[in-house]
Amino acid sequence: MNQKNRGLQIILETIHTVNTAISKHRLQEILLDNDLEVSIRTLERYLLELEEKFLIEKTTHPKGYVKHELVDEKEFQTFMSYLNIHQMSNIAMQSVTSTIQQKKYILTENRNNFKGVEYLQRLLKAIQNNTEVSFTYKTQYTQVGKKHIKPELIKEYENRWYLVGIDLNKDKQTKVYGLDRINNLEIGNKSSLRSSNEEVSMLFNNILGVDTRPLAANHPHTEEIIIKATQLQPYIFKSMPLHHSQKIIKETDKYTLFKYKLLVNYELLQHFFMYMPFIEVLEPSWLREIIRNQAVDINKTHC
Repeated sequence: MNQKNRGLQIILETIHTVNTAISKHRLQEILLDNDLEVSIRTLERYLLELEEKFLIEKTTHPKGYVKHELVDEKEFQTFMSYLNIHQMSNIAMQSVTSTIQQKKYILTENRNNFKGVEYLQRLLKAIQNNTEVSFTYKTQYTQVGKKHIKPELIKEYENRWYLVGIDLNKDKQTKVYGLDRINNLEIGNKSSLRSSNEEVSMLFNNILGVDTRPLAANHPHTEEIIIKATQLQPYIFKSMPLHHSQKIIKETDKYTLFKYKLLVNYELLQHFFMYMPFIEVLEPSWLREIIRNQAVDINKTHC
């Protein structure tokens, strides 16, 4: 990550963490603590850029001091994600061009997470120009079919990229397509449909992951979910929240109760099984029953 992006990241993280006014000299000291030496003039340029991007705003109090605050928590998280992606790209390029001696200190997952990213630029252009696209798509069951889509947005989740768009072949419903399963992308004509990417993005506010389908057909709406976390799991959830709706409703020496407002989908269920036996789902009762039954079935399978 270059110096400016690193500086923007540190400033945003500081403003996000500290609730009081911070002087420019203090911000300069914090940057220096992170091995980034900048002048007050450069710092002022960084702050101005963040203001122009509508990421922070200045509040002047009667006593004369100025406090910088985040404009929007979601915009902050999105911008930080872009900076982190940029940083990872730089690290990857540096590792490619580094010596053999340096490479031996880096371990990477043997995953094809970058498959399909060559389509990102063209898909983003199609979204901006409101044009339709078509491609061949391989499902998880290895079936291959032709798709005709009005693309609405690109979503990243767990190091994979997804296209979210309206299926023009069938029911005109919003669906999600993994870029790693796309081939033979073609850009089509202008779409007659009204762009609704803001409405589409709202679909993901109350889910974990990319699957917008409910786990149970008779529970199609968001639910209040309460889980009990023990041992080290509360610390993990505090440092890396499972979802932005996460709230702590009770905390003791032995356990912590977390509450979420979510649509229960398959990916949420997967996460719950991943964190067991350090979590227990308390509510809703129907989800608790599903987890209990599946745990029994797993136990039977291994007996």
